[in-house]
Amino acid sequence: MKHSYQKPRKITLLLNNNIDLISHIEQLSMLKSVLYIGSSNDELFSLYQKDFKQISCISYNQVNQYLGQEIQGLIFNASGNFDVNSFAAISGCLIGGGELLLILPESFSSIINNTSLQEIPSQILSPLLVRLVNKILQQPHMQSNMQSNNNDKKTLADKNEELEINIDPQLTEQQQTIDKIKRCVLGHAKRPLVITADRGRGKSAAIGIAVADLIYENNKHFIITSPRKQNTHIFFQHFEQQYYKQLQGKKKNIIPYFPPDQLLDNEHKTDCLIIDEASAIPIQLLEKIISKYNRIIFSTTINGYEGNGNGFNLRLLPLLQKIFPQYKQTTLKTPLRWVINDPLEHAINSAFLLNSNEKTLLSITSTTKPLNSKKLHYKMLSQQMLLNNEDLLSQIFALLIEAHYQTRPSDLERILADDSIKVFVAMNNDEVIAASLIATEGKLSPNHCEKIVNSELRLSGHLLPQSLMAHQGHVQAGELLFWRVMRIAVRASFQRKNIGSQLIQFINQTAVKNHVDIVGTSFSISADILEFWYQLKFNCSRIALRKDSSTGSYPTEFFKLINQNNSTAKKCVKDFLHNFQQSFAYLLTAHYKKLPASNLTQILDYQLDYSTINLSTFQMIEVNHYLKKHRSLEMVEWTLNQYVLRRFKSNSEELNNDIRELLIAKTLQNKSWQSIVDEFNFNGKKEAKEAVRLAVQQLKVIN
Repeated sequence: MKHSYQKPRKITLLLNNNIDLISHIEQLSMLKSVLYIGSSNDELFSLYQKDFKQISCISYNQVNQYLGQEIQGLIFNASGNFDVNSFAAISGCLIGGGELLLILPESFSSIINNTSLQEIPSQILSPLLVRLVNKILQQPHMQSNMQSNNNDKKTLADKNEELEINIDPQLTEQQQTIDKIKRCVLGHAKRPLVITADRGRGKSAAIGIAVADLIYENNKHFIITSPRKQNTHIFFQHFEQQYYKQLQGKKKNIIPYFPPDQLLDNEHKTDCLIIDEASAIPIQLLEKIISKYNRIIFSTTINGYEGNGNGFNLRLLPLLQKIFPQYKQTTLKTPLRWVINDPLEHAINSAFLLNSNEKTLLSITSTTKPLNSKKLHYKMLSQQMLLNNEDLLSQIFALLIEAHYQTRPSDLERILADDSIKVFVAMNNDEVIAASLIATEGKLSPNHCEKIVNSELRLSGHLLPQSLMAHQGHVQAGELLFWRVMRIAVRASFQRKNIGSQLIQFINQTAVKNHVDIVGTSFSISADILEFWYQLKFNCSRIALRKDSSTGSYPTEFFKLINQNNSTAKKCVKDFLHNFQQSFAYLLTAHYKKLPASNLTQILDYQLDYSTINLSTFQMIEVNHYLKKHRSLEMVEWTLNQYVLRRFKSNSEELNNDIRELLIAKTLQNKSWQSIVDEFNFNGKKEAKEAVRLAVQQLKVIN
């Protein structure tokens, strides 16, 4: 490895009205790379753009464009809104020896030294900012600079020189990882390498350097994928530095990037596939991707804003064990970008509970008590209870990080500060074994409802009522009160024990007491999740027409009528179900054509009933002609479509899953014969056609 910034990162806290603020910024501006993050309409933003042109000024929503870069100075303006996701993300770009200047609201002057999180004044909107400041002030030798600038006389030229000190670690973790990557690519096939690390440990740099050497020395070809292209910035940076240093006039080798879902659409020839931030890719999508390649490098962050924590171990590693039992795993623990026990890293992880999944789950696992049904209890927690109980809060957030790859610091912020969020838990004695976050939605004004239906307005939040209004056109849906299940997680050791279902039932019971009209949820479609919600008597109201870019699957919305006494709610639910049934059969041949047939059998079995379809005598004769091979399927496909819809549900239990899925794929989704051959592993179209004919025959015999 080329360099390691083995120095702590300095933290300076200044109030927005501090007279030393500008002079401190002037000092920082002398560094080579300084980034200011704030709201584009605040006064400091305009000032820096005008008077400090050497400082790059960006707004919170531009942070992703800078991930992967290394900066020496970071100015983060938290004096207005505190965008915790942006802060957690960009802080990882600050190198050891660099300095963070955190600008705080004036209201922090009264609490900065002696107030805990439980005593936040009502005018302070961000409990996570308070947590962060408290954790920073708890660092050894930390000086807040709240009232005056520090007296550090060292020149910025000296600081620049210090930041450029290179350390050659020789046989470090990073060098060992580079060697393991090379062995994975050059050694036996079907032995993927999994590289896990927290942020700043150099995993992307190690992969970039190893790939450059492999291309130059062995003429290997690679492709790379990641949830977002920005995730690969450091990889490409180190690859180019190492590769172009060796190039010496030879032909350049470009490594193509593909989004995860595009790896399924086409065949891509490569010697090795690199999957960066693998834990943020849905497991269903990963399973399909890795089945196509036999040499793979996985890289993932185990903690931090983009990590998936223990969920990576729980989901991906068992999958690898099944497909590639000889896979290898390595972990980078030593920071490359800053010193061990860096005070900023410790404060951020502690304040935002970014490492709670590792610490909390390990401690809980070692002391887990046997499940006692008599002591198992369910409850709704208030924000004050969570503010007062750090252990309880840590357990809940650890579960959410473990179960949901999209869990971010802003979710913790909402839990502690957003009155529309409700937290439900299942407790085994004093241990949290399941948790759910509920968003309160709806109760919109008639004026807002009209505008939403007419596509003139889109409100933040209110996902379910707005979706029902926009896609079903039912203007009164927005006036109803909804509870939406945002997250539900059950500890791995307690799964398959009906605890998640009981927690949802408790939520439904509590919803009745709170006069909620509808409880619903939105999730990426999959067989086990569909089964879960159908067993709880929820119904599907919508399947999105396009895949979600972050999950690679189709968002699906489910709901259940709670308030049986609200005639408006009952009418809306009846209309939703009717509209879904009316459109479903047509959409099977259009937008739902790529949906797995296994998912569609569940929807047909549990929810939809086409038994009222009437087939004429002529149509039944045509079906018989098809079965006797007097007609091809194409000659009677519309009749077969109606015939299968009419008879499918009443006979679903007598047909095995393969036959049911084959009938749906060909007669309802109208997939091409080649797609049927590929999907069901037939030896050709002739065999596929005969199998479909026999499947229809079984449906007729049963009838």
